[in-house]
Amino acid sequence: MTSNSNSSSGRDHAPLHPSHLRQAFTPSSYGSTDDSSSTRSAPSLHSRAGPSTERPTEATALLESALNFREPPHEGPCYHGVFSPRPTSPVNSVQGDLSTPSGDEEPDGTMTLGQRKTKSWRTKIAAKIKSKKISSSRRLAQRYGVEDSAWMYLSYYMPVLNWAREYSWSYFKGDFVAALTVAGMYVPMALSLADNLAHVPPINGLYSFVFNPLIYALLGSSPSMIVGPEAAGSLLVGTVIKGAVDRNGGDHDAMLHAKLCGIVSGIAGAMVFIAGLARLGFLDSVLSRPFLRGFISAIGIVIAVDQLIPELGLSILADQEHVGHSSSVDKVTFIFRNLHNVHTLSFAVAATSFVVIMVCREIKRRLQPRYPGVAYIPDRFLVVVLSAFLAYQFKWDTAGVAVLGKVEAASGHVFKFRWPLQPANLQYIRDSMSTSFLIALLGFFESSVAAKSLGGEGFAGIQLSPNRELVALGAANLVGGCFASLPAFGGYGRSKKPVLSSLISVVAWSLIEECPYDIHFFLKIRAWKELGLMAIILLTTIFFSLTAGMAIGVGLSLLQVIRHATRPRIQILGRIPGTDRFENAEANPDRLEFIEGCLIVKIPEPLTFANTGELKTRLRRLERYGTSLAHPALPRLRREDWNRNIIFDIHGVTSLDGSGVQVLEEIVRGYRERRVRVIFSRGPGPDSKVGRLLRRSGIVELVGEHHFVNDVHEALKLTEAEEMGRADRA
Repeated sequence: MTSNSNSSSGRDHAPLHPSHLRQAFTPSSYGSTDDSSSTRSAPSLHSRAGPSTERPTEATALLESALNFREPPHEGPCYHGVFSPRPTSPVNSVQGDLSTPSGDEEPDGTMTLGQRKTKSWRTKIAAKIKSKKISSSRRLAQRYGVEDSAWMYLSYYMPVLNWAREYSWSYFKGDFVAALTVAGMYVPMALSLADNLAHVPPINGLYSFVFNPLIYALLGSSPSMIVGPEAAGSLLVGTVIKGAVDRNGGDHDAMLHAKLCGIVSGIAGAMVFIAGLARLGFLDSVLSRPFLRGFISAIGIVIAVDQLIPELGLSILADQEHVGHSSSVDKVTFIFRNLHNVHTLSFAVAATSFVVIMVCREIKRRLQPRYPGVAYIPDRFLVVVLSAFLAYQFKWDTAGVAVLGKVEAASGHVFKFRWPLQPANLQYIRDSMSTSFLIALLGFFESSVAAKSLGGEGFAGIQLSPNRELVALGAANLVGGCFASLPAFGGYGRSKKPVLSSLISVVAWSLIEECPYDIHFFLKIRAWKELGLMAIILLTTIFFSLTAGMAIGVGLSLLQVIRHATRPRIQILGRIPGTDRFENAEANPDRLEFIEGCLIVKIPEPLTFANTGELKTRLRRLERYGTSLAHPALPRLRREDWNRNIIFDIHGVTSLDGSGVQVLEEIVRGYRERRVRVIFSRGPGPDSKVGRLLRRSGIVELVGEHHFVNDVHEALKLTEAEEMGRADRA
């Protein structure tokens, strides 16, 4: 046994107090069944671990210890850490019941001859396509007397079948008031998002509050979430329309703009829908919080700058100078250069509306804990109605104030069905594909965050599911795209007219106001990478474009994910002096003991093609230096004989793929060719997928079945037993 303290004898890791971890067994306890050679066995071991075990045979289980080294379970506190002995699971546990044979088999798992003959081809096909989860669920339902029917599974995927049966007229009053409140707040918002940000007819924004919430209500898994158009998606639609206008003209072609809006919504919906069918709901964890905060804050700044132009009455002048397609920095420069051209009445109306809405918002926030009913006051709707009345009464349109005008469909029909993904639109589909992907990604990410924050279980016991959310949001946008609606996703809250511009400015303010808290938090914990990502996204969006900012942000986030996934997190373990506990030696190098001649390596994660690329290199670095933090330019610090026993703790290897097991086999084969003893501890069972792969790949044959043990404690004793047996034979 060695420790971290240096010595002149070259034994750099000698502990102050020698450990008896490897001094409890002699070779006879494993290497021989001859009674004459058993006199070396330690009696103290048998008093603790029970009778001595026999030599393993070919029938010995893969991961059951050939030597009964483990201490038995005991009452009271236990100080053995992750290697503590644990009582076995009861034989009548639920897990055991899930593996019982089905009804068409004998109790021993075999099938009678008559049953084999009568088993039809339909039964065979059904058995192949039958979900394991459904099979296990059926057995659980039978065990606990729960009805197992197709309706139960259909209701899970279509929650409307659940809540529709439990809906009561007593809920109608509250739902009606809530609908009026949402309409009062978000109908003006939808008009302004469509007209000012997306550059489509205002009615297309209203379509997003007709079709999308209806489809989501039938399929969605978050009853409390409001689905509607959002500022980010609307702004991205506007970039597609601006790009099409730059290439083909048609700045005032409302029909073309509406068609492009439907195409973008349809493509985004199709992408999200297909992702849901492919069970890609885990993607909501790919994008980091700094990315979201940086991008949302950048959107807030872009929107605020964009709305300053109509609020100041500079829209006509901006069109003449073609500023609409410029970056936010160029627009700010344009505003300062034309402050003398500001339309006073437009600015006064916009500023007054903004102040009134912000004051009402703050009053609501303060009063709502004591008077919850104030949340139902549609202050924004009242501001819009009052401003419309004043505009009509004082004829503000003749005084130079821009008004929205008549709201009508570009086609002349209120609801005109038009399939967006038809071959005739192929050119527009290609041009808008990347932006639609960004809309889908950001929309789902924001919807997922909102749904999780609103609660995982709501009315009628509906459980939140990311995959069902993808299907519901995708179907909603696909249907909405058929009517040229704006993309609509979930969120916490939901023109040319200065009043509508002020509504969007309030949205921009709400997007920016949370950024200082996150910046303060990351500064406090010194998360420089996260702050750097936020700054890059923010500056790129402001100085270049929204698309460039999001593309760079998504690219950097994915690179971080890939880097994290491809970096193996193997550890070298050391023993805490005076105990049988082992910890990461790199975290505590000065207070851990190292076992002489043994290198204990922990692999705490599944091995796949993604993270096995550098496994050999990092493992070799552990052999040479005892840490993965050493620079490879250093000369070898650990002698070769210090690595004559390699113990792999593979408790975290819960899965293996072909590439991972191939690399592991090459590593083990290389050790065996160098006459290095390899032992695996805490591995999965022999009947598991990992166990079968280890056997098929030849790893079990290379190291021997008896070299698969229950924990590191046993592995260390096994190494000493075999080394002493070799010394005696020599």
